[in-house]
Amino acid sequence: MLWTLERWSKAEDGENRCSALFPEFLIEVWPRQKAAKSPLISSRLVDLAFANPEHFPEIANAVLRLLTKIVNKHIHLTSLREEENNIVDRYPEQALTII
Repeated sequence: MLWTLERWSKAEDGENRCSALFPEFLIEVWPRQKAAKSPLISSRLVDLAFANPEHFPEIANAVLRLLTKIVNKHIHLTSLREEENNIVDRYPEQALTII
C-alpha cells in the first residue's frame, strides 16, 4: 500500500492530487498494531513523506507517531540529494525529527 501511495505521489498525470489525502489516511486508516511498526514499514513511511515536498509538513506529522527505529539497510532517502531547496532546506526541524 505504501509503495502505491508513493508512486501516486510522483505521478505526473494528475494522480498526485490524492497526496493531499495522505495525512488523513495515515491518521484515520493506517493500522496501529505493533505488527505495523517494523523497520521496513517505517522506512516506507519516511520515503512517502520525503516523496511529497508540497505536503511534507502534514505527512511528516502524521507519520511521526507511526515510526520505529530504522536500521541502515532499510533507509534510502535518495530525494535528499537530488535538488537544491530540497525538503531538508525547506523544513529542517521536521526532517531532522523524522531522521
